[in-house]
Amino acid sequence: MMMLGKREEVVEYFETNAASKSFITQLLKGPAKQDLSKNKAVKMGSAVDSMLTQGKKAFDEEYYVTKVVVRDNVREIIDHIFANQDNLFASQRLKEGTTTLLENEDLVLDAADMYEYQPTYRAVTRVKNIIGKQGEGEVYFRELKESQGKTIISEDFMATVDAVCGSLKTSEVTRELFTAPERGSKIQIIYQVPIYWETTIKGSVVDCKSLLDIVVIDHDKKTVTPVDLKTTGDSLNSFDYVCSKYRYDIQAAFYTDALYKLVVGEYNARTTDRLQELFSGIDDYQVVGFKFVVESTQYPGSPRIYHASHSTYKRGKYGQSRLTSLVDKSLPFQDIAANTPRIVGKDIPGYIDALENYLWYLENNPEFDCNREYVTNKGVFLLEM
Repeated sequence: MMMLGKREEVVEYFETNAASKSFITQLLKGPAKQDLSKNKAVKMGSAVDSMLTQGKKAFDEEYYVTKVVVRDNVREIIDHIFANQDNLFASQRLKEGTTTLLENEDLVLDAADMYEYQPTYRAVTRVKNIIGKQGEGEVYFRELKESQGKTIISEDFMATVDAVCGSLKTSEVTRELFTAPERGSKIQIIYQVPIYWETTIKGSVVDCKSLLDIVVIDHDKKTVTPVDLKTTGDSLNSFDYVCSKYRYDIQAAFYTDALYKLVVGEYNARTTDRLQELFSGIDDYQVVGFKFVVESTQYPGSPRIYHASHSTYKRGKYGQSRLTSLVDKSLPFQDIAANTPRIVGKDIPGYIDALENYLWYLENNPEFDCNREYVTNKGVFLLEM
């Protein structure tokens, strides 16, 4: 049996305030107010996820394919105008009764200044270039209105989505995950599983959420396997580097523990009745082997499955430690080192450390607009190389 994800459940998941893997790993680097929606790699992965795990109908509700080709720097300017037209001061909004960029030159120039677009050109030339030689900027602005909040993607982008999805559905390596099991099979494949769960960090209960792309239940073997889809513009040979860079080990551990909570019934009240029913009666099943299903967006056709090892799970949950001396004894810098604050702890934090970091922000900076290490060290750091 295969069950597509419910778009409304996915939307609710992203609107729910709880600690997610992406948020807590951002916090390890500093303030988490980062807009990932414009990141092309993230956008591609989300589109592939939507098409494969929620279906074409849900995909069409979320994405709008445009035939208009607009340069990236011009697209940013027009996106800004469209996104902020209702939030700007009255004097900066679209003029009443107008619908085009040409009728709002002042607003276009303000946005061009913000993005430092052709600052040495005459105003009339800058506006003309944003509107486009063939009016493509104007058409793009109109399509933003017509899309009604959908994510706009180009035809080339859509072609890549189709190629990646086609590869994953037909490859001998991955097609089992995207093909309905044979009649009578005890295999159950469930897409887009939002899990709301809790864990305790140093005596404090933390609300967490995890959205699993795929969960495979084998009722014969009594196993439950979490699976995540990944796309990459890099070579698949470098996936271990990509995992380290984006801390997919944290995801593997965080999602595995979340799924365990769902299987044994230790989820919180946000979990939908549908999922509670789907995962009822399997509390004696074993959660096994987190898998990453990975495909290249540059050269689709040879997808891979990576099994996360136990050491990957441990690294993602507990991190890797190195004892760090508070004082550098080496001369001639011992006085400098002795009087320089240092962050003492793990070279590579796990999700337990990330959640502890998250709690610090909740208590000390709930706006998430500062850097914990900067505050802790009062802006002074020791450079060790």
